Amino acid sequence: MSWKVSTPWLVIAALCGLQAGASAQTTAAAPMRENGPTVTRGPQPGFAYGSEVALGGGVMNFTGVTARAMTGVGGSWNVRLGIGTRSIIGAELAYLGSAQSISAAGLDPDAVLLGNGAEAVLRLNAPIPMQYGGGVVEPFILGGIGWNHYSVVNDDFNTSMVKENDSVGMVPLGAGLAASYAGFVADARFTYRLAFDEALIGSSKLHSWALTANVGREF
Repeated sequence: MSWKVSTPWLVIAALCGLQAGASAQTTAAAPMRENGPTVTRGPQPGFAYGSEVALGGGVMNFTGVTARAMTGVGGSWNVRLGIGTRSIIGAELAYLGSAQSISAAGLDPDAVLLGNGAEAVLRLNAPIPMQYGGGVVEPFILGGIGWNHYSVVNDDFNTSMVKENDSVGMVPLGAGLAASYAGFVADARFTYRLAFDEALIGSSKLHSWALTANVGREF
């Protein structure tokens, strides 16, 4: 089995192992007494706590000169599962999608470049508790590994240098700002994805950037 086929399954297995380890650490509520009655503290940042399901979207494009000249700024979307949403160290597993125009000599002008992939990242968070309500504001940075499969669709002919499909390895690096309150979570992030083992447009590099916003539910 080739590396291109096995990578997403290795990514999923690695994150599942991380989630199982984090789940084994339960965050006990710390009771304290105020004039007799017992008051229970809420979840405290800095400990293994919290998980989320979020979805979102934004814009993306390639950074390589050739790939950028042949494609337009595209739309991107994602679905994310996260653990450690209020912890200093967290992790995410995500499905990624994208669509953008592509043009080349010998390629149907109606062609669209469609991307579908997955990535797993570790997040280094700096949770800052809100003064009231148990909410958290959280700057973060991320890094990980991923995979994307690009397909040229909606084309009736293609005699160009662009392949009909190609699988690409990725190294996502990024930063963002998240906020959670009353069980809801939102974040905005910038991600740069280094590509490797690509052959979609000859030897052209498929490094890309994405600016996205996500909303979801924290558990």
